[in-house]
Amino acid sequence: MKVGILTRNEESWCSMQLKGSLIKYGASPICFRFRDLVAKVGFKPEFSMGETDVLADLRAIIVRPIGRGSLEEIIFRMDLLHRLKRLGMYILNPPSAIERSADKYYALSLLEEEGLPVPRTVVAESAEPPSLSWAGMSSLSRSSDLEG
Repeated sequence: MKVGILTRNEESWCSMQLKGSLIKYGASPICFRFRDLVAKVGFKPEFSMGETDVLADLRAIIVRPIGRGSLEEIIFRMDLLHRLKRLGMYILNPPSAIERSADKYYALSLLEEEGLPVPRTVVAESAEPPSLSWAGMSSLSRSSDLEG
């Protein structure tokens, strides 16, 4: 059984731990990066890496960091993951979980909406807006501090 590890660095500690665990349980890990994937619409294979037909040859994909990129690159990566999942690939760290957790403001707001306690938080792109009230806040964050 082949399992993909989507990672930026196959020699990182996390990737090495994943590879070791997969081998221990009889799986063959295949590390790759987003830039290694080729996606096709209208003909097969829908996803490939060199000679590997991702949907036919891999049993699952473990997603490590999405990595840095332009807005277009990040959206494309998420679209790839969503399509892989729709076509039946088992994705560990599925795209919906990545979307919800990558943005800390979004994650906190979802938790609060479900009735879970969250720390009081103020988020703004600038510390200057006149409409912000800092009274009673023990910590402050800019939106750039909360990304990823």
